[in-house]
Amino acid sequence: MKHILLILGVAALLSSARAQEQPPPTPLAVDLTRSIMKSVFESNAVPFVQPMVTTINATSNARFFTTAYVPEKVDKPYFRVSVNGMAGIISEQQKWFDPSLDLGPRENLYDALVKHGTSTGGVYKIGPLYSDTLGLASVFMRELLRDALAAGYFGIP
Repeated sequence: MKHILLILGVAALLSSARAQEQPPPTPLAVDLTRSIMKSVFESNAVPFVQPMVTTINATSNARFFTTAYVPEKVDKPYFRVSVNGMAGIISEQQKWFDPSLDLGPRENLYDALVKHGTSTGGVYKIGPLYSDTLGLASVFMRELLRDALAAGYFGIP
């Protein structure tokens, strides 16, 4: 039994050390993912959740309030126990959702280069050095996604 516990303990220590060996994500990649996902979720989250939110709010407001009667005199304290129900009706047009991929208007990549980045030349360097920014990377990714969608490499479910 001691040998099994020792083996399990060593395996647990080695597995946690191996999980920590993974390199941290690049900050530009994290910010780029957040930027692209923000545009995807903004165009889909509200239309998807809105019917549920409207129905829950309407039924909650209608059912949770039952009575506000307070008697002037009470002979004995009491608890009121009741069984309540509520039903929400969702219209037919709210039962269906068509997802979309809103990437905004098409942008000229040359304008994006001027708008988001800076090109510098060094004394001992061959060719210009280009400083990339999140704005430029976002424009490139949006245009690549748009072209991949138009070419049929992936579809919106």
